[in-house]
Amino acid sequence: MMMDTLGKYHIPFFMSLFEKFGINHAVIADKRKIDSNLTNQMDESKKKTIGGRDKVDQLLTEKIINKRNEFTLGIHFFEGDIEKFLGISSSKKPNKPLNVLWHYYNNKITSEKIKEFETIINKLLQQTDCERGEQ
Repeated sequence: MMMDTLGKYHIPFFMSLFEKFGINHAVIADKRKIDSNLTNQMDESKKKTIGGRDKVDQLLTEKIINKRNEFTLGIHFFEGDIEKFLGISSSKKPNKPLNVLWHYYNNKITSEKIKEFETIINKLLQQTDCERGEQ
């Protein structure tokens, strides 16, 4: 089963909930990467906004990693976003899952990228206790 948490902000909550109920889970999320060439062309006020968002993203990423528990099978972050990884056009957050599904069902994602994605999923689900960082 896959579940859309409506953004990375909610992932730690669901990880805690799954831990309380003893539910195995894996996490896949985007990891924002700011293009330094783009930020060099911006005025200072926009740079501060992006820098702030970048810091929030970094803190959320760390929080997700720190919420890892005995039921967390694995965690994977896409550099940038999943759309970039799959080679498809990006969309706004509420439509992200539908955007990916639309591209998949309309054969807009290459079979190579689908195989890469399957490999990531299978690797997450097959990690051993040692690979998860447990002793």
